Amino acid sequence: MESTDQAAARHEQFSGLLVEKKAVEKIMFGRARQFRDGLMTCSRRIAPELAGQTNISEIERLLSREFRILQGFRLSKQMNTND
Repeated sequence: MESTDQAAARHEQFSGLLVEKKAVEKIMFGRARQFRDGLMTCSRRIAPELAGQTNISEIERLLSREFRILQGFRLSKQMNTND
């Protein structure tokens, strides 16, 4: 006999509310790799702008801009990719 939890899980799976763990892990691994790669290349992109900067507010603005770009890229890739 099926427990209430098992019946609920079966219903959610049938309704399309559940996805396979392997599929989620694959997507998350890919997203984490993209984010890591973006962080690694971030320093090369902004180093020329940061070189010689002494104004802490300007440094923070430049870093924040770059991080927003990176986050936006990651989110847009996530929304536009069907893995």
